[in-house]
Amino acid sequence: MEDGSEHLLDQPGSIVIQRGTMHAWRNPGPEWARWVCVLVDADPAVVNGQPLKAELRGAPVDSSTITKTQH
Repeated sequence: MEDGSEHLLDQPGSIVIQRGTMHAWRNPGPEWARWVCVLVDADPAVVNGQPLKAELRGAPVDSSTITKTQH
């Protein structure tokens, strides 16, 4: 997956493997989707002998705008 790209996973059993990428996920459809993530710790990537620094992107989330439902 390339940063900034969008891919539609519409079949049961579809999988995504992202390694060291900036990522975000969303469900654009009206149906429920189940998503399972496994995060694995890794050593920092090294380029030209220098470890890459952590990078965080995205706007802060305003928790008052999140819809909470009980199932």
